[in-house]
Amino acid sequence: EEVIANDSSNTNVDSDVDEQRELLETRTAQELFDMGRLEFKENKNYDVAAERFSMAVEKKVKELNIEGSIHSDLREFYLSFADALLTKEEEKNDLFEFLKKSKNNI
Repeated sequence: EEVIANDSSNTNVDSDVDEQRELLETRTAQELFDMGRLEFKENKNYDVAAERFSMAVEKKVKELNIEGSIHSDLREFYLSFADALLTKEEEKNDLFEFLKKSKNNI
């Protein structure tokens, strides 16, 4: 018996990709960065924050025309992106649980 896969998950992925592409095309790097900061600090939505920071980095690299190079204007963008990724992992896996245990034993 053949089972036909439900295609609704692909539709959601496509709409997410379209939304991200539209944001990348229509927003400045600073606007994307500010959106990421809002998701990170206010909404505590670390997945979306990481996506916005990633897009902000990509856009800022293009704005500065420095592909393949490092520029000091990128430091806050990269730092926030890394912070969102790390916080996302901490929330998901309780990555630093061993530190909490060792502090309690002191």
